[in-house]
Amino acid sequence: MSMKKAIIGLTLIVTLGLFVFIGVSILPFYYYHKSVNRNYTSEWFRLDRYDSKYLSPNKEKIFQNIPVDNPSLWKMFHFSNVRIPMPVKNPYYFVVPKLQYDQSNFTTKFGFSILDAEDVKIFEIYLLPTQEFPNYLAEQKIFQLPLVKKLVESYTDDQIWDDVFTEHIGEWDIGIKKMMYNLYLLQFRSKFLPANYKSYSKLKGTGLNVVELNYPDMDYKAELVLNKRGDKIFSYIMISKLSSTNAIKIKAKYMNEVEYLPSTPTLTDIIIREFKSLNYNDQIDHEGMLYLTSAWSHQQNNYKILEKIIFFLERGIKNEKQLEPFYRYLYHRYKKVFSRRQIKNLKLDPKIILQRNIELEEQEKIRREFIEKDYQILTPLKKKTIDEQYEDLIEETSGSEKMKKEIRLE
Repeated sequence: MSMKKAIIGLTLIVTLGLFVFIGVSILPFYYYHKSVNRNYTSEWFRLDRYDSKYLSPNKEKIFQNIPVDNPSLWKMFHFSNVRIPMPVKNPYYFVVPKLQYDQSNFTTKFGFSILDAEDVKIFEIYLLPTQEFPNYLAEQKIFQLPLVKKLVESYTDDQIWDDVFTEHIGEWDIGIKKMMYNLYLLQFRSKFLPANYKSYSKLKGTGLNVVELNYPDMDYKAELVLNKRGDKIFSYIMISKLSSTNAIKIKAKYMNEVEYLPSTPTLTDIIIREFKSLNYNDQIDHEGMLYLTSAWSHQQNNYKILEKIIFFLERGIKNEKQLEPFYRYLYHRYKKVFSRRQIKNLKLDPKIILQRNIELEEQEKIRREFIEKDYQILTPLKKKTIDEQYEDLIEETSGSEKMKKEIRLE
């Protein structure tokens, strides 16, 4: 009887041990599968934002390198932390700056539109601030476990960055290390990809990663372009007209030629000297505007450069589309527009028009006062008679008896 009890007891122990072993072996896979594929949340891992597209990036995109027409009519300009090509003296394209000041965080959204010969917007580019390569280990309790943290940190930043845009993470029949790493990739995508993203993928053969964004106008395509350089991520947004072959060419040119260079305030003086070397007709055209805007981009708190942009654009011809965004930006940021000339056909808010009129009236008042002052200085004195001139001479020579006699003799 005791032997039978012993066998039963041993069987129970073995069975319990087997269940524990199976549980320890299977449970991680079970909870991993639920967390990744069904957004299961626990105190160890939870996502504030989940999307099934986080599991699978799009296939690598093929870069279409289609050259633009008349490449000699483009010139490189250094704006903020990038050098980008811009059309200069190109009869097929017209450049319009895009500036929007955010009062809440004192930053400027900055970019350009390119219009075609028919005045249709075919392309836009917005330059984004450089950001540090993110680390999301502190976001989840599971990543704070020493073993898990060590597993994730065994991957380099370059490997993580590449895998974010290429790795599929839905499978569950993988090792523990890979499971922990995949959870980190899921966390990375959830935090890093913008809320309005549509898809994300690697651009083959370029070192660029592309996030397609939802855009309200179905005639256009919006894309966030990302490039990791060391521990920094550089980025810009492109918006291109789908039906325009020129937009496709321009997009390819930007992806092929954008260079990442650090910004420094000393560049402002160098670029302004280059602007001064232009002939006057170029200074008052959009080429001069691009030089001065480039100078301002390295000192964005220097409103004097913006004032100079207004000064020269107001002296050019058909610069209304370029002046409007500067007027708006200056008004929203400084409550002034620095206008000195009447420009027709402007499309501005009534408040900005009122401010322009006030400033123009002040300029006119100063001009009138200056003219009146000059008029008084230049007004000829009343002609004196011979006797009055004689008395003046006597007065001037009152200290010299000899001179008095000579004058009287004369």
